[in-house]
Amino acid sequence: MVGSQRARGARGGGGLSGLRFTAGRWRALGLRQVLGWWRGVSLRSVVSLMLLVLGLMSWSCSAQAAPDLSSRMAGVRLTVAVDPKNAPFAFLMDNVGHPQGYDIDVVQELQQRLGFELSEGRYYPMEEDHAFEFLQRDKVDLFIGGITMRENLAQKYDVTRSVYSSGFSIMYAPSHFAIKSAGQLKQKKVGVKRDSPASDYIKDVMSAQPIPFDNIMLAYYQLSVGKLDAVVAERPAILYFAHTMPTFNLKVTDDVFDRYNGEFVFYLKKDSPYTVYINAALTQMEADGTTYKLRKKWIGE
Repeated sequence: MVGSQRARGARGGGGLSGLRFTAGRWRALGLRQVLGWWRGVSLRSVVSLMLLVLGLMSWSCSAQAAPDLSSRMAGVRLTVAVDPKNAPFAFLMDNVGHPQGYDIDVVQELQQRLGFELSEGRYYPMEEDHAFEFLQRDKVDLFIGGITMRENLAQKYDVTRSVYSSGFSIMYAPSHFAIKSAGQLKQKKVGVKRDSPASDYIKDVMSAQPIPFDNIMLAYYQLSVGKLDAVVAERPAILYFAHTMPTFNLKVTDDVFDRYNGEFVFYLKKDSPYTVYINAALTQMEADGTTYKLRKKWIGE
């Protein structure tokens, strides 16, 4: 029996050596066929084939980079809450239901790309704490208006990708207290928006005294009349105020700190079915330059 198995192996009828021999024969046969075909093909045909392949690859890549999102949210009506006290991201002018700002323009672009509409054709201005409460109670679908990413909120709500990245800066009144570095704020009174991450930074890193404000605009006013030594807030907000309200004579330092807490986002209710589509559209907007144009329009950086 052993002898017969060896004989079959030697003849290629069984065993690994027979398999290797057979595979080698097929490889040699395939190579001869390929070489024969190649000799019969003209250079022009080869070039045409290569151009065809490259064209298909280019079409495939462009299709993947810019998927059609136009019908993803067609017929959907979103109730959008906005904090209107955070210029240049959102602020009120003549119409309460139609604020202006960077976040408003971003949502309008999302509407065009995704096809959704606003409930009653308007936005709903409200305080931040009320907006988050309404998100939990399923009375609001989306909350915008210069809201930064916060870990404690990300555990309760869906968070979009960043719509703008920045950090905190210092605003000061040169006529009262000229500031050249953050080290000058030690033991000073510094205005800050209530519950802002800037509050902990001011106290723990700058060793200053944070003075919380529900409306940061009041902090700007108190700074201008000398009741505060500085205001620390998101850089786009204080830059916009200083530039558009020159009568207050306020300046902003060049330094930017705590960038981790300077990610501006939108919030949706937990496990919202719309988060994935909004994120996909925001990614498209960043890639095609739309977000850049909106930043230049409203923030200038």
